[in-house]
Amino acid sequence: MTSPSPAVLVRARPGGLLLDLETGALFRLNDSATFVWESWLAGRSAPEIAASLAERHGLALPATQKQVDEALLLTGDPSVPFAPLGDYRYRRAGNGYVFSRDEIPLLWLDEKTGGLTLADPYPTGHGDPFTVLMAIAPKLTAFRGQFVLHASAALLDGRLMAVCGVSGAGKTTTVRALVRAGAAPVSEDKLVVRTTDAGVVGLIEGEPLINAWVRGVVERLAAGLPATCNDLDGALEGRWVPLCEIGFIDSVRRSGEAVVATELSPLDAAHAVFQNAFYGSDRPTDWERQLRMAAELASRVPAVELGMPAGLPALEAAAGPLVRGGSFRSK
Repeated sequence: MTSPSPAVLVRARPGGLLLDLETGALFRLNDSATFVWESWLAGRSAPEIAASLAERHGLALPATQKQVDEALLLTGDPSVPFAPLGDYRYRRAGNGYVFSRDEIPLLWLDEKTGGLTLADPYPTGHGDPFTVLMAIAPKLTAFRGQFVLHASAALLDGRLMAVCGVSGAGKTTTVRALVRAGAAPVSEDKLVVRTTDAGVVGLIEGEPLINAWVRGVVERLAAGLPATCNDLDGALEGRWVPLCEIGFIDSVRRSGEAVVATELSPLDAAHAVFQNAFYGSDRPTDWERQLRMAAELASRVPAVELGMPAGLPALEAAAGPLVRGGSFRSK
């Protein structure tokens, strides 16, 4: 059997998530497949794992051998962990990364120094520097070791409710409805979060601080001065408050007049969190850190799949009970 690709595994009830470090594909595993991969990554051979499964479940060895082979071949359908936002892409180039649009280089990042350099001459018709920096700022923030959710968020009684989803899913519209119902606005696109001993917290000023950093960098670059993303570390200082709930929305789940919240298992929640986080590196250690953070966040913060009302008037009407109850599950 061909050796499996390098991978990292994290447990999340009722199984685990396996990230292929060569392709970036993310796999949901059931409990048995999780055991197989844990054993494989710990250095055990396929025959040894099959024997352990046979003893563990009282099965015939040929059956467990087949089960192990299928698990290691990853025959299920993978999902892509994160599709880059918009038209901008980044790839490894020398000592850092090049950011481009339509394969035209626009900006370089030096991984060692954090320095940012615009293409010279800067190409026209591929986005001005401000637009480019705004698009890639969350990835640069992740490059600095922060965990950034692609989320809109509102503040209720000192706690954050976050709404995640791809662009166009309705994150901002949903949070604006919550704000009109009495919540306070926090973010429309990016939410910086971290874990503490007490739980998971989000940075209230995270999005405004990142946006202000972008404006400062663009001004420096326009003036011919050196710019770096290292000062993002110091920029992200402010008030951290508990993240109490995450809702995941999709434009295809719109019907009726009420918000329908379906609780996600830790496995499904970790998968959804990982898919809705920004990335700024191609290093396997960083991918592993992101995956472990997604699993930890999912294990500590309630997560729900949201079915949203059809139409803005119905959403406005449904927002009131959510704000009064302080939860997506409020009626």
